[in-house]
Amino acid sequence: MKLQGKIKSLNRYYNGTELTLSMNNRYYPSLLQLGEEVTVSIKDFEADKTSQQNRYIWKLISLIDEKINGFRKDELSIYKTLIEQARIRTEILTAIPEAETGLKEVFRFVEVLEKGEQNTYRCYYGLSHFTKQETKDFIEVLIQRCVDEGIEYNLEMERLTEGGA
Repeated sequence: MKLQGKIKSLNRYYNGTELTLSMNNRYYPSLLQLGEEVTVSIKDFEADKTSQQNRYIWKLISLIDEKINGFRKDELSIYKTLIEQARIRTEILTAIPEAETGLKEVFRFVEVLEKGEQNTYRCYYGLSHFTKQETKDFIEVLIQRCVDEGIEYNLEMERLTEGGA
């Protein structure tokens, strides 16, 4: 179980320290019992990418696709190109051809580099697996691509915020 909250109070006593957390999730209390011993790991809070950010990114990729092709047809290829331009890590794997289906369930995009008894694949991670720096680099490349294609990304993002998708 992973608990996330804000420190509400921190009291130091002779025999230890009492930490009180404030949590927004109404299900936590039913998972814990008073007096129950638990292990808590403390680290600085890092916000995950929001679903709205993901929608923005994929909307911009769609706009690039429409600009290049006249309609949406090749978003994954554009995604792959942006990853390469942003120099985001990929995995090179060797596996039997039958493993390709499983790789496609794990990675966002799988490219066959070499065919044989053992195929060589380049596997591209999805946005949710990018580090903060990779996300920043990806967005910078994405915005530059929008500028290059004449897509006014700020206006589009404002419209997305108002319209909800």
